[in-house]
Amino acid sequence: MHGSRHRIKIRLFLLVIGFWMLGINVVQAMDQAEQAHGLPPVIRFNIAPGGYPPYTIIDADGRVSGIMWDVMQVLAKRQNLTLETRQIPTKRVNHFLLAGRLDATMRAIEWTPDPDRFAFTDGVVKAHDVIFSARNAPIDAHTINDLKGRTLLANLGYHHPALKPLFEAGDIRRVDVPNTLEMLQRLNAGAHFDGGIANARAGQWLIRQHGWENAFHIEPVKLDVTEYRLMFAPQWAPLVEAFNQTLLDLRQSGELDGIISRYVPIDPQTVPGT
Repeated sequence: MHGSRHRIKIRLFLLVIGFWMLGINVVQAMDQAEQAHGLPPVIRFNIAPGGYPPYTIIDADGRVSGIMWDVMQVLAKRQNLTLETRQIPTKRVNHFLLAGRLDATMRAIEWTPDPDRFAFTDGVVKAHDVIFSARNAPIDAHTINDLKGRTLLANLGYHHPALKPLFEAGDIRRVDVPNTLEMLQRLNAGAHFDGGIANARAGQWLIRQHGWENAFHIEPVKLDVTEYRLMFAPQWAPLVEAFNQTLLDLRQSGELDGIISRYVPIDPQTVPGT
């Protein structure tokens, strides 16, 4: 009996030692990750409140997906980093990044005040501005001047450089709406607007989700095309080169096109400038 108790004590001792060593290994692994990058092993990525489909999508069950989310997952995994979501309103994102309360978001350099304060990757996907109009009442705009005298819906806070001079001169009346969904709903309801300016993929994703494929038309006029990138807080600058290499690998292997096509492939015949 005494020998049996002794063996049990030895086993318990070895078990405690094993857990202790496991804890040390986990801490060491985290320390190594932090030492390798000079950064914590977690990227807090902004997906925006409610998401911005198809770039970031929040399903009813809380699962996150989307073009930029999927790409960000690959970038984080290649650097042995964990990815976490945040839902920060656009107007507060820059402050959160600079204050160390957020690590990354999706953004175009052209839309960022003082972009030198942040670290940007190479372009991930092109963002095309287009004008959606009702299929039964198209504008038939082939040039920007063809839009004079029209009333266009636009997302609140979004800038459209190609149209800015006409907005400022009063040649085009701009009516702001909270989001692209409301824009399309108003156009689909036959409201007294000529069209709406929106990101091509965002609009096409919503149209497909709501079964509106036969309700809308994309005007042939060419508007702004910018590059959506991943924008990081300045302390992440040392890893941007590695992130860019991963993006290059994804592009050359065709995996990036595969990610984009899973959500909304752009048809060059329907989107001007592609």
